[in-house]
Amino acid sequence: MGVHYKRIDDFFRLDPYQLILQLFNLLAIFTMLSNVVFNVFAAAPPIIEGCSQSPFRFNGTISESRCVLWKEYNYCEQPDIHFQFKSVNVEFHSYCGVQEKTWLDTVLQYIGVSDKAKFSTTLQMLGVMFSCLYAGQLSDILTPVFIVECLPPVHRFWICTVVTWAPNYLLFSLAAYLTSEWRSLARVSAAVNLMAIIILLGVLRWTVGATVACLDHFGKNHIGRIRLHIITFGFVTLCLAINFVIFILGMNHEMEMVIRSLALLSFGVTGCLFLQSSLSISELFPTAIRSLASSHSNVVGRLGNVMSPLVFGLDYFPGLPYLILAILGVIDVILYFISIPETKGCPLPNEMPTNKNKLVLSNL
Repeated sequence: MGVHYKRIDDFFRLDPYQLILQLFNLLAIFTMLSNVVFNVFAAAPPIIEGCSQSPFRFNGTISESRCVLWKEYNYCEQPDIHFQFKSVNVEFHSYCGVQEKTWLDTVLQYIGVSDKAKFSTTLQMLGVMFSCLYAGQLSDILTPVFIVECLPPVHRFWICTVVTWAPNYLLFSLAAYLTSEWRSLARVSAAVNLMAIIILLGVLRWTVGATVACLDHFGKNHIGRIRLHIITFGFVTLCLAINFVIFILGMNHEMEMVIRSLALLSFGVTGCLFLQSSLSISELFPTAIRSLASSHSNVVGRLGNVMSPLVFGLDYFPGLPYLILAILGVIDVILYFISIPETKGCPLPNEMPTNKNKLVLSNL
């Protein structure tokens, strides 16, 4: 009994070509992620436990209080430090922002920059934005849209859920745990980059995000793109709002673990949102402008990467960064529900809207 093909999408089947393509995608995403979050480990500050010249120990629960005690001891020359990862701050003895002043510190003071680590993140994301001017279009043509279009519609969502940024965060954290030193972590990132170039076999299969994939598969039409986006972003917004309430009530010291847990939860769930946005763009825009729409979305997203370090530098009142992010989350949920149509199960559009459709859209 022959196979009946009713549409073009039925000709797509999973074969070794798609597997090799996804393998390369995995390694490439890990390489990009290592460049973005490397400073999270490489610039991690150590914990000052006391001074070697004195038996008194610093019992502050947070790093700021320990730094205050260290300052009261006139910045003892040989502090007893504790660290889980040997970062640049540990190797070059940079504690509590106190380090040997250089000409760069003098220049940065004129523009009001006191934290070089956060400012370096802003400069990095500015460099990413400018690089998109000549490499972004080529990347969008050859990677995300191309990968989505080569996958069968039945397997498109769960593969894009498994092969994405969120699982690589876990793998990169595992690499940092095993190396425990910033130079070794840099070598591991370079080795993975080399593996992506020569496409070695034997890479671990990603399983993080399986819950979302199961919901999409078994939920059928009950759980679409809009509902998933509202649920996930609503959860992220709720976590950020709770953190703001904790800060505004002055309970950030007593509930330090709650704040960290909610921040990590919202950070992990955000990976599904990037996937959701990428799929919605691929399914919403016609083929003629699909790559252009994806490029525009990436540029706008990187604008957020540029501004986010500056947002977390605002300290007009406790919890202000969490309040700003929570408000942006509420606005996103409302606008997504109002303006974005459901695209799950719909074939990829190949033609531009007709004049009649344009008139209908203009009246909405």
